[in-house]
Amino acid sequence: MQTEEVILAVSFPGNDSIAVGAVMTRAGLFQKAVFFRGGSEMKAKKNALKRKLKKAKKEQKQGEHFRRKIENINDYYAHLISKRIVEYCIKENIRVIAVPNYQQTIDFSQKQYLKTDHFEWIGRRVIRYLKYKAFSAGILVSAVPVAHVSDCCSECGSKIRRYNEGHTPGIHYFGGQLFLCPNGHRGNSGLNAAKNIGKRFLSYY
Repeated sequence: MQTEEVILAVSFPGNDSIAVGAVMTRAGLFQKAVFFRGGSEMKAKKNALKRKLKKAKKEQKQGEHFRRKIENINDYYAHLISKRIVEYCIKENIRVIAVPNYQQTIDFSQKQYLKTDHFEWIGRRVIRYLKYKAFSAGILVSAVPVAHVSDCCSECGSKIRRYNEGHTPGIHYFGGQLFLCPNGHRGNSGLNAAKNIGKRFLSYY
């Protein structure tokens, strides 16, 4: 990397922001955040279909029809978000994207938000589509180990607690969009994870 170059590190929190990006310098300094939204819209569409699917359980053929529709929604948003990430990198002249390596073994009992139910979290699918879209645009996608990128503070390394507005911060509150660390650092948990991903990538190079 040239001294003036930056990278885009991306996390996939699975809320309204399907992906959260942190633009970081070669020295690991955070420059700005970018949020790729659409999760709430996607969830509303899938929930409407799930209700129809529940009613159609007795009719196997009709049930398959709704399951395919849910899969199509997942595919649509995975393609949409991966496309937006690549377009952002082209616009900002970013040549490297760092993502978490979700192909590694994960203890899903401790990370329910990463559950394998294909009706839910689509992070893996976004990464899969992102890789070939980025390659076509001359952009490198590099996957880094996921250990502790989501449960440690990107500023000091301390274990974080997550929460949403009005809730009590907790260690196992994986759906929390905000975070708080013992040293007073706080902010968006998806952005915090993205910063950790970026720092891990840069530590290798």
